[in-house]
Amino acid sequence: MLATAAAMAAQSVSVVGLGAMPDGSNPSGTTAAFRAAFSMAPNGLIRVPAGNYAIDNGGGPFMVNNFSGQLEFEGGARLVFQNSQNGAIWFTGGSNARIRGLRIVYAIAPAFRNSPQEGIKFSGTTDTFLMDTTVENSPAAGILFYDSIRPHVVNALVHDTMADGLHFANCQDPEVSGLTTYNTGDDGLTFVNYSQYTDRPGGTATNLVIRQTKARGIAVVGQSDVVISNFVVDGTASSGVLCGQDQSYNTRVSDRATFANGVIRHAGTVSPATGNNYGIEFNAPVSCSFSNIEVESSAGRGVGGMAPQGRVRIQGVRVKGNAQNEAFSFFQTALAEVSDSTAEEAPSYGFYFGQCGTVVAKGLTANNTAQLDPLARAVWFESNQRVLASDVRVIDTQPAATGYVLGGVQNGVVQRGEVSGVAAAIDNGALEVINSSAMTITAVEQ
Repeated sequence: MLATAAAMAAQSVSVVGLGAMPDGSNPSGTTAAFRAAFSMAPNGLIRVPAGNYAIDNGGGPFMVNNFSGQLEFEGGARLVFQNSQNGAIWFTGGSNARIRGLRIVYAIAPAFRNSPQEGIKFSGTTDTFLMDTTVENSPAAGILFYDSIRPHVVNALVHDTMADGLHFANCQDPEVSGLTTYNTGDDGLTFVNYSQYTDRPGGTATNLVIRQTKARGIAVVGQSDVVISNFVVDGTASSGVLCGQDQSYNTRVSDRATFANGVIRHAGTVSPATGNNYGIEFNAPVSCSFSNIEVESSAGRGVGGMAPQGRVRIQGVRVKGNAQNEAFSFFQTALAEVSDSTAEEAPSYGFYFGQCGTVVAKGLTANNTAQLDPLARAVWFESNQRVLASDVRVIDTQPAATGYVLGGVQNGVVQRGEVSGVAAAIDNGALEVINSSAMTITAVEQ
């Protein structure tokens, strides 16, 4: 049956045509016009011409229910929300919505965090596409998806929020391509899976720039089958990236989470510091992997954590100039696999493996490590059950060598295995091997 002319016209509306004021005046009338647009075209096209639109959110966020159409903001149009302590615009339900160019700002920046009053929120949506979005200020997270299926975020900018930049909670296969956040009051990007809600795994995120967060840069806690790639994290109050579990928020345990091709700088240096201050942190995952990542100038360890029942894989990771503790630290990890990785200019051990089940290491380089540690340990194995290590290099070019010890000890555990293919270049000293365990160290060359 052919649609009537009136029905067809209702599928494409302009908010200005319905009475919205693009000059920032008349918040109540403009808000009413937006409500009318969503009512008239829930499956159609809503156009927002260029301008600044004052939205009255004094009674709470502007709510949109079951929207499955297109929402187009033209010419840099912005929604300016009048109440800085309430959420901005929230979408509940709906499928295949296409939202392009949404820009929100608050007339007055919020003075304190007011969770869960997120700026933009999606609950129970399916196949939402959010493109070219900007969120400036928010009393809580900038953008949050909850209990949603296959949300897509493309080219988003979120800054000066009181909580996370972009947050996915119990979402199935979310996708992010192009995200920039800075000065967020919590994590820059988070994938979280709370135990009390439906388990929805999956997720990808690529082309990320996360700067100056008041917590972690990128966190994958409880969510499994997540792939993070091509990222820069620069300046965090807690660890640069985190994978595993967050017990304080009752999350599930992450499995098969991967981080690849990234740079992490100045983790744990934003004041006030909170939690651990590692470049890369893992906390009790089932499995996670990190590859081709540069970690520079973190306040604490470059790489560190524990996984008593889990597997952690590190490949092609370089840690340089962490301010405290070891460059790489693996403690009580069931299986630690490390290859082609470098510790450089560390204040303590270059590589430390303690109380692990199995350690498989190949291609480790410790360069000018233990700079503030009188034990001078460059590579150290302590009370692990089994060690298989090869192609290990200890380098120290300093006028007074600090990192020249390689070896291991056992306390209450018989540490078996072999470290082979050890090479050393100590300009002002010699490699020292200390081994009081059942492990063997062979083929030492200098």
